[in-house]
Amino acid sequence: MMKIIRAGSNKGWVENKHIVMLNLLDNCNFRCSYCINKQQQSRVLSKENLEVLISGLAELKRDAFVFPLAGGEPTIYPHLEKLIEGIDKKINCKSKRIIFSTNGSLLGTSRIKNLCKQASSVDVEFAVSAHLEQISVDKLVKQIELFPFKEKCRVKFLVTPGGLGEIKQAKFEFAKMGVKTQAIFAVPPKGETYKFTEEEKSYAEKIDTNGNLPFFNEYTDNGKIEQIRFSRGGKYFNPELLNYKGLNCAVGHNLIRVSPDGKVIRCFGNPQFTYLTQDNSAELREMLNSTTVCPATKCGCNPMLSVPKWAHGVKQPIYLEK
Repeated sequence: MMKIIRAGSNKGWVENKHIVMLNLLDNCNFRCSYCINKQQQSRVLSKENLEVLISGLAELKRDAFVFPLAGGEPTIYPHLEKLIEGIDKKINCKSKRIIFSTNGSLLGTSRIKNLCKQASSVDVEFAVSAHLEQISVDKLVKQIELFPFKEKCRVKFLVTPGGLGEIKQAKFEFAKMGVKTQAIFAVPPKGETYKFTEEEKSYAEKIDTNGNLPFFNEYTDNGKIEQIRFSRGGKYFNPELLNYKGLNCAVGHNLIRVSPDGKVIRCFGNPQFTYLTQDNSAELREMLNSTTVCPATKCGCNPMLSVPKWAHGVKQPIYLEK
């Protein structure tokens, strides 16, 4: 019988990296029909929350920090300048990256251009989701044409049933500008399911992976070790790959997720949480310096998939032993 013993990504097992997933606000300037956050609220991560977070992260000894910024639409977050200044000036490590998950509608504005110039020690990137339901290919192309840092952009096409033709056209337009593209499967709203054609599955998997299978699950079967590698696209068609219940997991030490109300969790499946207040600074510190046992039967998203997981009795990543 096959038993899972290790999982994650090769890089996640050797690099002492911390991923800080920031959902900065609820609001968005788009109203996509397939949005998983249709009931938009008015929550915004406060300046005070940011100060507590940056102070806590500044105490950590990590090789790298990655800040995926989401929302809502992160480019309309009112305290972006303060956030980037804190990351740039107060957090010391070998590598710092900020990744905006954006609809790209404001890339051509002076504010976003200035933010890229502001972060002297931070690599700023833009993962642009091409929501073609809300913005035409021509308008999105124009925004990116106005953006002087095209090398910092990659455009993601959300594959929904029946939308492949428009995606192929859009991909061609961005290729002419030298902008990298990828296709991912759109996640259906809660309670709904998508049925993809074989062509849609094949196209998204081909564009999404480019031959790269970043995640692995390692199993033991009668003393033999077997490793299964998979991609972002592949995970949607084999949910059993995402079941890590009972394994040790480095979320907390290697990853946290912050909500607009200042709530901090290790991951979607873990019930432990705290809030970004001065009174809770000890709880935040404990979360940032500890691992946990996975209680869930489905790992939530790509950053969480990359975090090391291991069975009891299996050696943990070396950097956790320091």
